[in-house]
Formats: sequence, C-alpha cells, structure tokens
Amino acid sequence: MKVAILTPHLKAEALDSQHWRLLEPLAFRVTCDEWPEPFEVVVPGGYVTDFESVPRLLVFAYALIKGRARRAATGHDFLIDWMRGEVAEPLRPATVPFRPARAWIDRFFHAAMVAEGTGFLARNTAYLGVSAYTLFTGGK
Repeated sequence: MKVAILTPHLKAEALDSQHWRLLEPLAFRVTCDEWPEPFEVVVPGGYVTDFESVPRLLVFAYALIKGRARRAATGHDFLIDWMRGEVAEPLRPATVPFRPARAWIDRFFHAAMVAEGTGFLARNTAYLGVSAYTLFTGGK
C-alpha cells in the first residue's frame, strides 16, 4: 500500500485536553492491491479526533510517536469510526470504495506514517501496537 498525504498542514482546534476538531478536511491518496485505481480518503472538517491515543499497555509506543504522526493517526481513527458506522451522516463522504477490514486500516496507518515522515522506530512500534490491538480484539 502507498499513501500520499494531500493536506500539507493539519488544522484543528482543541475541544479539551484530549480532543480536537478538524477545521479543514484532511485528504490522502491511496494506492493498494484491493482496488484497481488510486482513490482519496478524506477526513472531513468537523471530525473530532484524539490524535495519537493508544491503549495504556502501549505507553512506550505513545512516547515514541507523540506529535509525530497526527495526520496518519487522524486518518486511522476516522477510518475505524467510518468502518464501525460511528461517523455522523454529514461527515460521511465517499471514502474507501470497498469495506476495509481493520487490518487494512492498520496498514493504511503505517503507510500514512511513512508519508508523514515518522521515523522507522516510532512508526513500526506504533504499527505493531495497533496490529496487536487488532489481533487481540478481533478487529473491533
């Protein structure tokens, strides 16, 4: 999978100490084996994210990634919420042209971190963390 981040700067406002609302859309171009042509994933303005939150057991991963992969993490969170049907209708633009599995969304996260320039150790630790979480929760 290859991901290009089309939005050069993430613009968001703090709602509290852990949640942020996007002020403008965040767009990615995705090329993958699951679909014959590149497509865009657009996280709409108004979407609320917690950026790079991780389960408490993965504190080491959080320390490595904090502040280094906000666009990738926001895309990952949005796709998970979108997959689960937890994105409000006004915020549900056409996103992925197929129903992605959680493992595909985790791979998107890794590819987006590469595109964002997240360092090798940070991105691979974060990816292993979300992949392990997916494995242990059954993709939920």
